[in-house]
Amino acid sequence: FFTYWGTLIIIGFIIGSPIFFYQIWAFIEPALGSGKKLKTILNSLFINFFFVLGVAFGYFILVPFAVQFFTQFVISDVISNEFDINEYFISVALWTLACGILFQIPVVSFFLSKIGIVTPDGMRKFRRHAIVASLFLGAFLTPPDPVSQIMVAVPVIFLYQFAIVISRYGMYLHKKSLASALGND
Repeated sequence: FFTYWGTLIIIGFIIGSPIFFYQIWAFIEPALGSGKKLKTILNSLFINFFFVLGVAFGYFILVPFAVQFFTQFVISDVISNEFDINEYFISVALWTLACGILFQIPVVSFFLSKIGIVTPDGMRKFRRHAIVASLFLGAFLTPPDPVSQIMVAVPVIFLYQFAIVISRYGMYLHKKSLASALGND
């Protein structure tokens, strides 16, 4: 049941999403000034780029390895693998969605440093913790083989490093906005 309806809903969302997002933009745009329009467009491109990159990573890299692992996984001769299209569809959707959300690390870092919550120095200080956390996350999101765990952990580590770089720019914007608010242009 879910296979048919889930497929239809996802295809409908993909086909209808440009119209949906255009309607949201048409509602919000009149309230924005000219400077805010450009910032809003750039922010949405930044967010969408990393989400699409994460979904592509999940679908084209993580899913084939996970499917290969689960097709070859045998506990004993008595127990056999039974594949269900519903479970496959749900697993692929969850893995790709999780990767899309996971690839938002630089976006979250940028916005948190822009409002002064996260600093690049603080992120550098917790780099080792982030590496260990990415290995745990890779173990949680992937099948229990070390290759797919490392395949998820390495991009997350690179994303964290990029998040440190991008948070520098966010911190610069935060300091600039504080200076202009205090009148120290």
